Amino acid sequence: MKDYYATLGVPSNASQDIIQSAYRALIKAFHPDVFKGDRNFAERRLKEILHAYEILKDPESRRKYEESIKHDETFTSESDEKNNWNRACEFFPYLRKLDEEIALISKDLSLKFRQKILHQKKFSEARVLKDALVAEFAERRFGHSEVLQLTGLTALKFGLRDFALELNHACKILGNANADTILERLANKFPADSERIYLDCGLMDFLQKGKCFELSPGLYILGDKAKFRILPNRYVSVYYDSGKALEDYRFFSSLPEMLRFYDSGSQQIAPLNSGD
Repeated sequence: MKDYYATLGVPSNASQDIIQSAYRALIKAFHPDVFKGDRNFAERRLKEILHAYEILKDPESRRKYEESIKHDETFTSESDEKNNWNRACEFFPYLRKLDEEIALISKDLSLKFRQKILHQKKFSEARVLKDALVAEFAERRFGHSEVLQLTGLTALKFGLRDFALELNHACKILGNANADTILERLANKFPADSERIYLDCGLMDFLQKGKCFELSPGLYILGDKAKFRILPNRYVSVYYDSGKALEDYRFFSSLPEMLRFYDSGSQQIAPLNSGD
């Protein structure tokens, strides 16, 4: 885009009077009856001067021109920054992975991460910077509660932004002292989202009661093959070599699904001694 201020030889903050005076002086200097040089050159300069003055003499057209300049400068800056980032990632490939992780949480946070890395040039400390930015973001959006911060970040990681936004509003209104109330409320309002988020965060106790099948704590038997125990904390302890870690039984949507997970080969179970 041409610099019309440079065409008239005035600064970008010049008053309308100065612009008009510069225009009149240039028109006189390049007039065919006065200019002693190349006539074609003079005609081209006159056209440029006239066009620049037509843009700058009117306050509204001048305002639009200045806005277009700012947009053009911003576009160029963003393009250069993107190229610089890509070059940095060629030398330090792990930067791209960190940026992808932070972009799941916030696109703006990703942009801030890139800018800081390129400005500070501390590429070996990129993960530390990334963790610090995420921690600052989580505290700003979800307060001081580590549980609520984890919940909010997990929601954003999964792309569940309505849940995260509702959590953000609740934290601002109720404060972190009411974390349990907030989590229970969100479980009721977003049952599908909360199940996915709370499972990942280990917050199963806040899921809607009655949503999952119920098993009382105690010892259970599968036909004549294997036994398992439901512990008081609702974790499944299997009495044969399944190679599976302890899981909260409510992780599964149904009893058959749980049995398939442990490869029991049977769906017939009954409590052996619920008080044992």
